[in-house]
Amino acid sequence: MRTLIEEAMRNARTPGVACVVMRGGEVVISEGFGEAVLGSGVSVTADRTLFRVGSITKPLTATMILRLVERGIVGLDVPVREYLPWFRVGVPDASARDDFSGCVTLRMLLSQMTGFVNDAGLERSTSLREFVEHDVPRIRMAAAPGTLFSYSNVNFSVAACVAEVVTGRSYEQLMREEVFAPLGMERTGFDVDALLASGGSLALGHELQFDGSLLVQDLPMIDTPAAPGYMALSTAEDLAKFARLQLGRGELLSKSSLDEMQRVQTPLFNTFRSGYGLGLFVRNNWVYHFGDVGKYSNLLTISPDEDAAVITLANREFPHLQIAEQILQEKKITRPVGRGYLVEQDDAGVGVEIGSVASDSYAEKDGADVGFTSVEGDFFGGAVGFVKVWQEDGVTRLSKNGQVFRLDVQSERPDFALAIDDAAGHAVFGVGVVDAAHLMVGNEACRKLAQSPELWTPTAEELQKYTGEYSHSGFLNSSVRLEGDTLIMRYHDGEQPLQPLAPNLFHAGWFGITDFQVDDAGRVVSYLYRQAIPFVRKW
Repeated sequence: MRTLIEEAMRNARTPGVACVVMRGGEVVISEGFGEAVLGSGVSVTADRTLFRVGSITKPLTATMILRLVERGIVGLDVPVREYLPWFRVGVPDASARDDFSGCVTLRMLLSQMTGFVNDAGLERSTSLREFVEHDVPRIRMAAAPGTLFSYSNVNFSVAACVAEVVTGRSYEQLMREEVFAPLGMERTGFDVDALLASGGSLALGHELQFDGSLLVQDLPMIDTPAAPGYMALSTAEDLAKFARLQLGRGELLSKSSLDEMQRVQTPLFNTFRSGYGLGLFVRNNWVYHFGDVGKYSNLLTISPDEDAAVITLANREFPHLQIAEQILQEKKITRPVGRGYLVEQDDAGVGVEIGSVASDSYAEKDGADVGFTSVEGDFFGGAVGFVKVWQEDGVTRLSKNGQVFRLDVQSERPDFALAIDDAAGHAVFGVGVVDAAHLMVGNEACRKLAQSPELWTPTAEELQKYTGEYSHSGFLNSSVRLEGDTLIMRYHDGEQPLQPLAPNLFHAGWFGITDFQVDDAGRVVSYLYRQAIPFVRKW
């Protein structure tokens, strides 16, 4: 394993990694590699080096909520408005008139089923209460609550606000008293100075610059509204204590609560046919969560079947999944992919409902068996771009920003298909029918359009105005340059061509949709990454 990690660090140019491997509920490997900060001479250790663990905060927050559920303080399926009478949400689009504020539940929040888009508004508030009361109603919704999976940090901020209000304790106090202290996670929290007071070191993220050098990034450490979704600090060994709980050892949560966390609550329409539980992704026999924030990258992977876990924390991009796959044996499990419900076979081979994902009282469904023949037409998603579905000579086809795929509709689930690239000879992504107005394309939501769009074909002169350097909050940087008649965007450590969709709207490959903003004079002043995160132009 040491050779594997060191080689991966060299290839990825990752300065520091902490790794813990557990088997049988015990730590069998605990090692640090490289430096906490490049050139500092401070070695990474698995027990004393703090990392910002990003979205691994989500399963920690979900654990705190389930502690309150077990004591009857809150209920997973009780509308949030029972606890926050002033709670309101926005609407999916300008034409929507229904008020869905009374539909959102803690189960929807923890299973990413509310329809909130990611990150929007988090930087404008100073407290969870202010954010939930004043910012959440202005956040754009991908769909009505209970309709589809939409990954969002907002969900966990709202859940944490509920916990604060019903207990009278702050989120940080709740996490310390309900999760960290009982599990012995002494090196986990949100106050970096307090955590470093007892010694140890702080790993800082590193960004690969356009000239090939690594720049140290000191991520701001206080962001109260975002804390429940992605702002915790921890060590690899502390997260191993949490993994031990998920492996069924310890008394912090009952078996029924652990089962709720680890079963599919929300199906994901991807090639793995995986899903999202309560604060955890579920894939075959694994439960896991990534944790990318700033320039940190992390992965918590747990295999209850093997009674094993792997935790890797890094201060730059790192191939975490490949390392986990080398250590853990992933068993392929066929998981049903449904629209609003999940079924499995009992001992007699009869389909039995095992979990309602979204009640019809939460979102209108257009028929019980919506399939691809009923959703022909044009769609748009903020992370996907333009999508078209049609039938041709008995074959269902899908185009994604002009690239055409054949849909292999699954016989056991007519609302799920694999998008096949016939030239490459393999499936590229999964596609799911949510209802007549929504598709999920590679786990990203797309809404049906009233009319077919015409793709924009600009000249090189028209593209020139988008070139320049852009920055988000001073620590995430990107650049756009023109090569011939093609715009190229560089973000983090990769480059992608910008495909024109409409004036000021481009698709940037795996970067998603780039929505450029112009001022009254027609100058490009910024762009929205995936139509949510602003990058301001540097003049």
